[in-house]
Amino acid sequence: MLEVKIKTNKRTKVGKQQVNYLRKNGLIPAILYGHGEETINISIPEKEFCHLLQKEKGENIIIGIELPGDKIKKTIIKEIQRNPVTSRILHVDFQHLIMTEKVHMQVPIILTGTPEGIKSGGVLEHLLRKINVRCLPKDIPPHIEVEVSELKLGDSVHISDLSVENVEILEEPTETITTILIPKIVKEEVKEEVVEEVKEEEEKKEPEVAEEKEK
Repeated sequence: MLEVKIKTNKRTKVGKQQVNYLRKNGLIPAILYGHGEETINISIPEKEFCHLLQKEKGENIIIGIELPGDKIKKTIIKEIQRNPVTSRILHVDFQHLIMTEKVHMQVPIILTGTPEGIKSGGVLEHLLRKINVRCLPKDIPPHIEVEVSELKLGDSVHISDLSVENVEILEEPTETITTILIPKIVKEEVKEEVVEEVKEEEEKKEPEVAEEKEK
């Protein structure tokens, strides 16, 4: 799994006024916490952090938090709060990783390939874009790839079809990740074929019924 570093500073003051001051000066208020550890209030450079997110395209990464006079702490992003209007980052939660302890994560699902069903007019529907997993920090996948090239009309991929080494998937096995929707035109053609088949069967039975009556 990819690891990056970012320099941070401890925050000795909290409150709305201090938070506004940080944001005006290009810093993002954040916290660093861990299992059984004291929560640390920190600030991170907004420009550097946003660049990091854009570069890694939202995939899971281990971030080394550099605090003055302290050892680098390996962390993961647990939550990012954004302004609902501007999408500007307002706050970040970092979780300190203990490399021997399993962690609960959300991992992006990426579809690869062009399905066979697309060539027949089908539509690829990506229903599940992230899944919950549990694993050791060293085994956290940046994403999980799902190959969809062989999917035909009506085919689907479910959680039960996934297998990731050293990773426990926490979703229901029957949950659908992606499916190839059958286009309306094809559905109507199938219905018409079924109707025609039923008519033919009925027409075959009519002479038989008439013969039985004559007897």
